[in-house]
Amino acid sequence: MALRTLDELNSEFAANHQAHDREPERDPIIPLVIEVEPPKPVQHPVRHKDKKKPKMFALVSDVLFYAAILLILITVATSGTNSGKPKSIFGFSYFTVISGSMADEIPKGSFILVKQVDPQELKIGDNVTYMYGTDKTITHKIMTVYENYQNTGSRGFETKGTNNTRPDEEIVHEDDVVGKVIFTLPAAGAVMSSLGENVHIVFILFALCIVFSFSIRGLFVRQAKNEEGGKHTV
Repeated sequence: MALRTLDELNSEFAANHQAHDREPERDPIIPLVIEVEPPKPVQHPVRHKDKKKPKMFALVSDVLFYAAILLILITVATSGTNSGKPKSIFGFSYFTVISGSMADEIPKGSFILVKQVDPQELKIGDNVTYMYGTDKTITHKIMTVYENYQNTGSRGFETKGTNNTRPDEEIVHEDDVVGKVIFTLPAAGAVMSSLGENVHIVFILFALCIVFSFSIRGLFVRQAKNEEGGKHTV
């Protein structure tokens, strides 16, 4: 093996160093990272319950219950004697029409609601209920208004049944006016009068409504409990 001098070694080292500097630069290698999402849990379809049935049961039960309460209230309101002045509740009175003198507008058997008003507000064309004697009421239409009737300082009203051929013979004094008709319901008055006269039937109907109401409510509760018991977790 030939020995090389120090100058030869330095020349070789410099040549190698220049060759290394001429090599092209390479981009650094970046590792590729792929993110994998974990699998999603399988969601089973949720079975929606039929919510219309429980609502229907509850509605029928409530209707029967409140119908029973209304039945009792109507019976209490319509029972008792009809003699003397009519009952008034907060300025309102109710009557059942028993004649056909106003059949064109208020058929026989109708329920009418009458409101107390200032006689000065009454005018021609108003249907009014007034006292005839001490224990009878009549509902007719005002045809003529007399101011300061017979110098009494009060008003007088000429009235007439719409189905009558002539006006009433007597002029109605404003003090005898019960009030003005504000609401009419055909046939309802006859039903209410019948209920007031047959209280025992009313209580039977009341009991049946209550029994059916609570029976339907109990059926609804049992069905709801059964559905709760049938639930399971997947």
